[in-house]
Amino acid sequence: MLEFLDDRENLEKCRELIIKLYADANDASGYQEEEVEKLIHFILESDHSASSVQPSIGVRRFTGNWIKYAAAVIILFCAGLYLWPKKQAKIVETVQRKQAPVAHDALPGSNKALLTLSNGKIIELNQAKPEIITDGKLAIRNENGVLTYRQSDVVAYNTTSTPNGAQYRLTLPDGTNVWLNSTSSITYPLSFPGQNRIVTITGEAYFEVFKNPKQPFFVRTFKDEILVTGTHFNINAYDDEAGIKTSLAEGSVRIDNKTLKPGEAFMNGQILTTNLEQDLAWKNGVFDFNRRDLQAVMRQISRWYDVDVIYEKNIPSMQFYGKMGRDLNLSQVLSILEKSGVNAHFKIDEKKLIVNP
Repeated sequence: MLEFLDDRENLEKCRELIIKLYADANDASGYQEEEVEKLIHFILESDHSASSVQPSIGVRRFTGNWIKYAAAVIILFCAGLYLWPKKQAKIVETVQRKQAPVAHDALPGSNKALLTLSNGKIIELNQAKPEIITDGKLAIRNENGVLTYRQSDVVAYNTTSTPNGAQYRLTLPDGTNVWLNSTSSITYPLSFPGQNRIVTITGEAYFEVFKNPKQPFFVRTFKDEILVTGTHFNINAYDDEAGIKTSLAEGSVRIDNKTLKPGEAFMNGQILTTNLEQDLAWKNGVFDFNRRDLQAVMRQISRWYDVDVIYEKNIPSMQFYGKMGRDLNLSQVLSILEKSGVNAHFKIDEKKLIVNP
């Protein structure tokens, strides 16, 4: 798989990654070009294979014999765990050629949702064809995976929800854009005539709130209430995660009398610096598994591929490093994970994903 490095652009990405590792390992912001070049040649000329690479387990900084860790990360990159969309097709093709046929597989999620109208009627949404949905006097457009409301004076509520293996986008009556991840929902009024704009969500959603200082925007979860005037932010409120996490990309939000700045997140009563690229990866069509343990990775896979994850034995703790597109079939994702050298094996059995050490 090291032929991946034959591409000059890929080699440059590897070089950038090595530079970062070198700086981390030496607690220095700079690096010695000669040493970095030696490391690149070491990796290219060594007889490594992806199957020999072990995931980093609880390692926050490369110390000691750090060159082998850098080599391991680069091999992970070349094996396909570090997949970028523009290089994805080439690597997936390699994986498919070497991958044994599977009895069962699961397709990636798609744009579909359920819309519950104010009278309780439920309508299935998809992007197959444009349609106009009526709720009383209100006409709602559904087109290309986007549900769009216009301003109205209708006093009623709708709910848009996504099952496992689905995502959807909608534009609220005030012009606010919302992206729903899998297994999520949002309940909202068909008009915002009062002093505040209030919506309620479950699961995960990304908001681009239409700015209106005279009418603050509130997002309610099962625990937190987020106050917004006009901003871009993500809320992860799955009930099987460690806590509700609100990540701010632009503007300002206020939670529990604490104000977030862009690049910060609020979780479990605390403000923390966050990795926005990782927090928003799902919206951008990417799995970002950097510093995620196996259980966290499996929760994302379970929602997106609509499978139940079953751990048949005790699985050793491990951390993942890397990215891949969310448009792969489940068997392709699992094949890449196994080739990265994880201490786990996967089997798809209809709607079950069985994990063994």
